[in-house]
Amino acid sequence: MKNINNVFKFEMKMLLSQKSIWIITIIYFLAMLASTIMPTLFSGNVVQNLLPGNTPRYSVLIEDDIWNEKDILSLYKDNAEVNFPTDEDTFVKSIQDNSVSLGLVLGSNYQVKVVRNNKSINDDNDNILKPIRQYVINQDLLKAGYDADSIEGIINKELSVTEELLGKNNAILFMPLYVMIFIIYILLIVFGSTISSIVAREKNDRTMELLIASTSSTSLITGKVLAGALISIFSLSFSGLGAIAGNIVNRYLLKADNSIFSGSVLSWQVFAVYAAFFFVGYLMYLYVYATLGASVNRIEEVNAAVGPVTMAVVVSFLFGMFALNRPDSFPVVIASFIPLSSPFTMFVRYAMGVVPIWQLALSFIILIFTAIASAIMSTKQYRKATLNYGGKQKKKLLFKRKSA
Repeated sequence: MKNINNVFKFEMKMLLSQKSIWIITIIYFLAMLASTIMPTLFSGNVVQNLLPGNTPRYSVLIEDDIWNEKDILSLYKDNAEVNFPTDEDTFVKSIQDNSVSLGLVLGSNYQVKVVRNNKSINDDNDNILKPIRQYVINQDLLKAGYDADSIEGIINKELSVTEELLGKNNAILFMPLYVMIFIIYILLIVFGSTISSIVAREKNDRTMELLIASTSSTSLITGKVLAGALISIFSLSFSGLGAIAGNIVNRYLLKADNSIFSGSVLSWQVFAVYAAFFFVGYLMYLYVYATLGASVNRIEEVNAAVGPVTMAVVVSFLFGMFALNRPDSFPVVIASFIPLSSPFTMFVRYAMGVVPIWQLALSFIILIFTAIASAIMSTKQYRKATLNYGGKQKKKLLFKRKSA
């Protein structure tokens, strides 16, 4: 146990000294901060509040008496500033020098022409012309002797609907469960190959010779896996800090609440199940990655060696996504018992209330035994690597000496 602790501390220092770890940590923080703030920041009202004068400005040229300036102003009073040039030259000039966002020419027989200086892919005439279209409809209704307001009220009649929920509201669980699945996925994708590379790199220098003289292979591989797990969780935890910082900005600076967890409630039992499957499943995967790192002879072979496991992670992630919509489907139920995919799917089924306790217990027992088997396999493979470091030729010499 003492040797494991020493190896753990040594590996922690080595990992923390790597600039790449800190760069990834900073990226996690900034990415989550940006993803939390940006949707709120770029929603129309917030941008307009932060940037005074950003309200759209329209220039409207009226060419027929059927249009009334007062009515047009009332149509856009909440969305844009409207001015009415007296002649066409002033109208065109205001558009060309970008004094206004666009121009509207209102002609006879309710003809409307939209005039722009330049058009981008985001420009949409439908939203701009919607108030005018409704205005024209109301005018025709009045001419026909109908009350436009009454007819509009009939058309837009809303039902008084109440909903009674007998089970769980899984809709509000979607986003937090998605984030929890993604955490497992990103940790394995980013740090799984890192563990493989660390183990494989030691076989190409004299580090192995020093390590095997001071401690056992079991202590070495266990210390490496535990250190890698803790560092990866530490690095990803900064994304949580970024989310917290982003929500603080939303609430107190932007006067909005854009929390991905707002309105959702996850019980402590769900978090407990998630933590159990996450911890055991994550260690299982790291031991598998360490085994693959110990099985290669050169660092360049790591990517090819970990390819199948990475593919298994991607497929398991997709099963987790599918479980969010169909937690009781047959493929998801089967995947929740397979050790490679159960960390992604079983806690989702439990959170949505469609898994019996015996299935939960059986899946976790299978996962534990698989993790133990992965640790034993990884230790044996690492022990072989410590005996045969330096190349395959030394393995042949070892058998020759043993037979002599």
